[in-house]
Amino acid sequence: MSIGGLSRWLNGKPAGILDAGMTFQEPSISYQAAGRRRAIWYAAIVVSALITSIPLYADPTDFTIFTDQQSYSAVLLQQGRVQTDADWNEQATGAIHQSQIFSIFSFAFDPAAVQPVVGSGIVSGLAVGAEPDGALHGDQGISLIVQPGLALDAFGREIVYGPFQGSANADIFRLTIPCSNPPCVFTDQAELDPHGGVLFLGVIAQPGFDFNQVTIEAVTPRDSSGEPVGIVPNWQIDALTFSAVPEPSTAVLMVSAFLCLAAIRRRPA
Repeated sequence: MSIGGLSRWLNGKPAGILDAGMTFQEPSISYQAAGRRRAIWYAAIVVSALITSIPLYADPTDFTIFTDQQSYSAVLLQQGRVQTDADWNEQATGAIHQSQIFSIFSFAFDPAAVQPVVGSGIVSGLAVGAEPDGALHGDQGISLIVQPGLALDAFGREIVYGPFQGSANADIFRLTIPCSNPPCVFTDQAELDPHGGVLFLGVIAQPGFDFNQVTIEAVTPRDSSGEPVGIVPNWQIDALTFSAVPEPSTAVLMVSAFLCLAAIRRRPA
């Protein structure tokens, strides 16, 4: 028995009870500190998971598969050279599936009207067209839906169209986005070149407005009775450009997580 314990025992106070009381008080402080450290650690894990799981930006180079204009006919492996994902993307041709994820987008389309494919471009390289001949036609199109947590405040698409007979206006190509007063449809009034060419169409949203879906289509011009009065040349999606921002709910969630972490760190001992 320690001298302090012997002294208390002599004064008529059981040393074991007092010593037990002291041993219960000291660890309780350390337990509280350990609990705070665990809470901070868990909060940091949650915040890190949010940051890593929700993409806060999008790089237009993700769409290299749509914008490649190199003049070559094949992609070959070279011995001794490190292989990169670009080597495979250059030859990533084939059908696009419903809801297939690409970069921050997923594809949506009417399978009864169109089957999109990635294949040889009308100009060169790779582009998005449709079966069976690799080109989109009239009254065909696809939608791009942004992954949850993100929205767009700007979007543009470049299309290439092939030669055609007669005349056609660019307003057959349309870009549609969701808005409070639909339809929000964007077109170009220029006349298309019958020898074929490239057309760019885009939209930049006003401050405070964003959107999470874009529909790209070509509509056959018709008269009041529904009879075609114009043509849509073969066309493909050749390039996409966009500006992605966090959705308001995503931003609020992340700010709340950081505030919780700060509050835990500042809790008094």
